[in-house]
Amino acid sequence: MRSRLQWARVIGKLTEAHPNAQASWAEARTAIKAADGRRASQLYARYPIDDLQPQLGLVPIGMNPKTRLWEFYHLRSAWDPNSEMLPKHLPVPSHGAGSSSEVTDHPGILFVLVPGGRFAMGRNAEDSLEISDLAGKQPTVTELKHLTRWYKNEVGVHEIGLEPFFLARHELTTGQYRRIVGSTNPVRKSSRESDTQHPRLPIHGLTFLETTRLLDVHGLVLPTEAQWEHACRAGHRRHWSTGDRLADLRGHANLFDAKAQEQYPPPSGFHPSLWSDGSPGRSRVGALTTNDFGFFDMHGNLAEWCLDRFGDYRLPTTPGTGERRSKSERRVVRGGSFLDIPMAARTTARASRPADFRSHTLGLRPSRKLMR
Repeated sequence: MRSRLQWARVIGKLTEAHPNAQASWAEARTAIKAADGRRASQLYARYPIDDLQPQLGLVPIGMNPKTRLWEFYHLRSAWDPNSEMLPKHLPVPSHGAGSSSEVTDHPGILFVLVPGGRFAMGRNAEDSLEISDLAGKQPTVTELKHLTRWYKNEVGVHEIGLEPFFLARHELTTGQYRRIVGSTNPVRKSSRESDTQHPRLPIHGLTFLETTRLLDVHGLVLPTEAQWEHACRAGHRRHWSTGDRLADLRGHANLFDAKAQEQYPPPSGFHPSLWSDGSPGRSRVGALTTNDFGFFDMHGNLAEWCLDRFGDYRLPTTPGTGERRSKSERRVVRGGSFLDIPMAARTTARASRPADFRSHTLGLRPSRKLMR
């Protein structure tokens, strides 16, 4: 309770002007409104943000020199109430000199301000993947039935209009979880993982209900399925955000590979000669390469909860967020995990789980509404 009061007293002032801030809110407001491609991405012009106000608890980092999107630092996930460091002394990361865009040496959540606008969600019925190119052989009858079930859930390209929103560059880490909750990983240590509690490993094992309660306390939410796919696509219509070929995933995705086969039974359709990322389980966030919006691990590492109830694409959506209006008791899961083959981690691939489901392959990526 004492730490909450301490935080409440200082957070407003630190949001407006943190001593270690890399950019001011006035700079962010001017750049994003201009959306001139020099100070901020022209994508922001699709859904203009004319008067960006300070967002409580966030500090501007600046424009990512690679993506041209603005990024912001979440102070509460960086501050440890049990440490002697005061919130005003927290270091705020920078993008570095020149064209560097990596900001991985940090304890707190890094949010990308994702441009709004309309995008085409889902997959056309006539679209198909060359299964033999991915697996090295024609699928068995059982595999083909399984793939057909995946595809059916994805069919129905439809336009979704999204307002701008914040989405974390990385999956929530064990270090961030400890700081904001004061607890360790809810899943018991696995004998298959030797480094289960490193602060930059993504947190796993939270149910949907636990996840939403955790985020709500700190003014955060899960992304909707539409927001997740928009961020994953990063302006492209491809099988994966990195391209249409299996080779395009190399260096970007932690999926089931020959190394994982040493510890886990291979999933259906896995062929070790075609895939190797060197990681048998979870990998630390920031270890691989981003997509064109600056997001890490949109394919693989951990699968990620989304806000929506699972539903057919013919169901209506909520304007601005794209949340699917479904009565299902199951919740959407996206992105695939380190135990999945590339087919299960495509941009359009959908899965669902009960709200009380927990797994060592399932995590989360925080989101936040843009307050106007």
